Amino acid sequence: MAPDVGKRARGRISNGSKESASRGTVGCALSCAEPTGLLRVNAALAFGILHLAPLRGRFAKLYPKVSLHVHLNDLLVDLVEQGYDLAL
Repeated sequence: MAPDVGKRARGRISNGSKESASRGTVGCALSCAEPTGLLRVNAALAFGILHLAPLRGRFAKLYPKVSLHVHLNDLLVDLVEQGYDLAL
């Protein structure tokens, strides 16, 4: 499960637009759009409490259309199988 932006980028690049991607047009089109959707993050418990929790409010203000789902635990997880977008 790739995030929405990742799905769009993969589709554009795999549809034969590698030339435009190398010129940066795909990157600009994606980075200029307002981020939306669900971002699933997995992090160690202590890291999340110390570093992520203080940033959550700021992130919500900067990216109001992104739903942030943070899962904190000290277990080894399979990011792909469990659908995470990012692990810290």
